[in-house]
Amino acid sequence: MIETGWLKFGGDVKISQFNFAGLGATGNGVSGSDFSKYGEEGVRMGVRAQIQHLKAYASSTITENTLAHECVDDRFKYVNKGCAVYVEWLGIQENPYGSGWASAANYGYRIVELMEQMENADSGNAGKPGDSDDVLGGWVYDTASGKTYYYENGTMLKNCERYIDGAWRWFESNGVMAVSKDVYLSSNGGKWVHYNQNGEMVKGWYDSAKGRYYFDLATGAMAHGVSKIDGKNYYFYQITGILIQEKSKEIVVDGAWRWFESDGQVAVSKDVYLASGNKWVRYNAKAEMVKGWDTNSKSRYYFDLTTGAMLKGRQTINGRVYYFDIITGICQ
Repeated sequence: MIETGWLKFGGDVKISQFNFAGLGATGNGVSGSDFSKYGEEGVRMGVRAQIQHLKAYASSTITENTLAHECVDDRFKYVNKGCAVYVEWLGIQENPYGSGWASAANYGYRIVELMEQMENADSGNAGKPGDSDDVLGGWVYDTASGKTYYYENGTMLKNCERYIDGAWRWFESNGVMAVSKDVYLSSNGGKWVHYNQNGEMVKGWYDSAKGRYYFDLATGAMAHGVSKIDGKNYYFYQITGILIQEKSKEIVVDGAWRWFESDGQVAVSKDVYLASGNKWVRYNAKAEMVKGWDTNSKSRYYFDLTTGAMLKGRQTINGRVYYFDIITGICQ
């Protein structure tokens, strides 16, 4: 049912092939095994091949010679025998041996889910899910490409976000569920979010080969710039969202000098003494080094336009003479 979309086909495999398991359909137009060559026995042979293929996954001792009938599954010899003794292990991502029938996330678990749905179906119905009178609904997998789709009332979800199976998920314009991908959503005033290898929206801290990220626990929005998390100020690149992981160091990030404390926090709305320049500097609410005039609740200050150093004592600025407290730097 998964491979054929409840016997609706529509992919590389044609209904005339009686290839109900999509055997040998590897994508890019490859349609796989064709059991129509058996004539009137085509349907029977297509079903038999699928059963033989499942037996190969379930038994470590099975061979073509121990099958009840002649082997008609031309993919039988390629199966890692006995690697999926449980239905849930048919998905490669969940298989402890790294083998399996299909690469789609939770593939085997979806099969179990569909089995349970059919078992729990109202016995008074005219048929079961997938019958001609029914409307296609739920998950559909393309085993050849590893792509995942979802139907609601017979319509494939496209270019939309849905909360399914305990997580927010995004479906592209072609209906494919976003997997291991960043997506820009216009909701919540516009945000970048990330969907993991299972298609679930990521929330909280997330590590990848590129770096470390943080996604809002409520909206899933990727953190950018200064972000306060659990009472601590962190800085993430404005464009990529990658966390800056410097310590006890001043560096230029996103066009401004910024100071990173010994614990990795970025200095925000804070005066910092930099021994390297023997100077006091200030970082504003955006964690940028302040330069020029600056006013806070205490008074007015001035910071060198080049070095950012807080001026103290008698100073001439734009032709006018000012006096700044030699301790606090407050303009008198």
